[in-house]
Amino acid sequence: MSTDERLLRLENAFTTLIELAQNSDERMDDAEKRVSRLENAFMILAELARNFDERVDDGAARSASLEVKMEALIDSQIKLGENAEARMASVEAKMDALVDSQLRLTEAQARTEASQDRLAESQTRMEGAQERLAEAQVRTEAALERLAEKQVRTEDSIRNLAVVVDRYLSGGGKQI
Repeated sequence: MSTDERLLRLENAFTTLIELAQNSDERMDDAEKRVSRLENAFMILAELARNFDERVDDGAARSASLEVKMEALIDSQIKLGENAEARMASVEAKMDALVDSQLRLTEAQARTEASQDRLAESQTRMEGAQERLAEAQVRTEAALERLAEKQVRTEDSIRNLAVVVDRYLSGGGKQI
């Protein structure tokens, strides 16, 4: 094999090594972007969970306030004593309103419970996604570690090859 052929092979090998290093850098950039997007998604989910907790707390406060108002309404009906028929008609109307209010409250409670169930399902899915993300992170870190080891070996091989080529070109080495 002539010197030109060897130099050509050496140049081709260096070109291949450069391409491999570039591909490795691109993969690392892609992995970092994915991790960043997952972190952003997790932060959004955490914010949604906080908002939901606040809404549930607000719903409970509204429910308590409604109960107090209902009790006050009942008390005021008992204290009215003018006309029995008028009071009875008024009481019936207010009772109907209370029943309607209770029905709306029951419906709102059912919607809140359904919303809580959906949130629990979402949380379960997010926990699964977090576990998969953690596993993917472990695999990525292992791959990066292997890649770093290979890069060190590649750099050592390149240095050794450069020494051999340098010796050869300077006439200090033996003909291969």
